[in-house]
Amino acid sequence: MASMAFFTIACGLPATNVAPDLWYLGDVNPPMDDMHRSAVLFLTAAAVAFPVYVLAAVHVGLTRRGRAYLILAGVAFAVQAVLHLIAQPFFGIMAMIPVAGAGIAAVITSGSIGNRLARPASAKLHLWPDLIIVPSVVALTAASIAQLGREYVPEEPNPPRTFDSSDAWERLGAVVDASIPVMEDVEGFQVTRGPYYADLDVCDDGAAWNETWVDLQIKYGFGTLEPSSDTNLAYMAALRASWDEAGYTITKDASAEAATGDASEAYGLVAVRDDGITVAYRVVRGKAELEIRSGCIRKVGAIDTVDPL
Repeated sequence: MASMAFFTIACGLPATNVAPDLWYLGDVNPPMDDMHRSAVLFLTAAAVAFPVYVLAAVHVGLTRRGRAYLILAGVAFAVQAVLHLIAQPFFGIMAMIPVAGAGIAAVITSGSIGNRLARPASAKLHLWPDLIIVPSVVALTAASIAQLGREYVPEEPNPPRTFDSSDAWERLGAVVDASIPVMEDVEGFQVTRGPYYADLDVCDDGAAWNETWVDLQIKYGFGTLEPSSDTNLAYMAALRASWDEAGYTITKDASAEAATGDASEAYGLVAVRDDGITVAYRVVRGKAELEIRSGCIRKVGAIDTVDPL
């Protein structure tokens, strides 16, 4: 029982912090709600099993409650295993292997404690282990769950918006209608890619998990351009004038004249409408593109990414 308690702490608790990150290793936008759920389940499994194993180790052969704690240890092991499997099957099984090995060893050696179970060494209740271990585990578990909440649950939700996904495509389309025509007047205009529509799942970190958010995007590509080319400068001048006239707020103006010469830098314009929709024209590594994004908005029903315009 003592070995099972030791391996529960040594293998189960690290899984609380390590397993969720390993499960989504390499994922740029991992689902924080799933990671939080896995961490809480691993922690709960340890919190349920650990005190039972320790109290069984203490009471077996000492008090009459030893037999009851041995039975509870089997139940605790089953609950622990189920919670591990629900949390994450692969890492859950891996963390349970040492605990299961210690449990098998306990079963094999259980025959040697038959007399001690029938005739415990003390007639006293010996309540002090129970009164210390159980409240301590409950308090530590509550504190740990609160800490996991602070780690995975965002402190601030997404800010409220004046529209949702039900009319977002129409709003983004209005920005397209205000931007593409002014670019068409530039000599050398050509669309090489797009329009491309996407619903980006990048809003989980800033939203409550009982709410669904989405960031809608329309993107166009205009081929290969040098930041200092006449075509690019004409694009930027036309878009800047158009967006100013439409009342957009220019939040970034990185013209070719101000370029540092680093090909990884994005040269272009970024503007925001009053409703929070962002439009950006950029030349990155020689590729010119126009991107219109809604920002994080509430998802209402299914998202249609087929051309809605």
